[in-house]
Amino acid sequence: LNKVIERLQRQKNVEENIEQEKYIDEEIDFETEAPKMENVDTSINSMPDTDLQYDIIPLPSNGECYPSKIKKVAVKFLTAESENLITSPNLYKDDMIIDTLLKYHLLSKEINPEDLVQGDIDAIMLWLRATGYGNDYPVRVKDPQTSEEFDSIVDLSKLNIKPFTIKGDENGHFTYELPKMKAKIKFKFLSRQEERDLNMINKFEANDVRYSM
Repeated sequence: LNKVIERLQRQKNVEENIEQEKYIDEEIDFETEAPKMENVDTSINSMPDTDLQYDIIPLPSNGECYPSKIKKVAVKFLTAESENLITSPNLYKDDMIIDTLLKYHLLSKEINPEDLVQGDIDAIMLWLRATGYGNDYPVRVKDPQTSEEFDSIVDLSKLNIKPFTIKGDENGHFTYELPKMKAKIKFKFLSRQEERDLNMINKFEANDVRYSM
């Protein structure tokens, strides 16, 4: 995913002096004002100005990781302002580029970007890359038999998403039975904020620094 973002940074020159877009929070009749699509999640009930160009993105988790059970989210297309963000070295230095893009492009109000799990974030970022710069993604790969490197193209539209078939409870938690003990446990998939907190704790522990959440 970092390579995707790096590619975004290199591919296009950004426009300067872009006025920041203003979001207008208002409730809309999703069925009448949003694009006509099958199985649209009508729980998306608070969105910005409908003049914004956006699409409805299905989440690979099917919403099972969240209490809201939101299955699809509205995501705004990349803009010139987005490209200004993508080329900001400070955002890469602080590892905040993905968080910033999610903040600007996730229009659905039912879920906070920091509460998204990684698989759903990956799907949104790949969609932004494909719709902003096309499905062809140049890569340099190595032949596993000869170790020879060569250039190739990955068609992002043909990437397969592994089906998410397990069902979460009302809290977005899942039940698993331990194969030997036969005891049932509850687990959850970490959100982006929880992964960030865990990484911070690991860094502090590696440096023998006490940390309190």
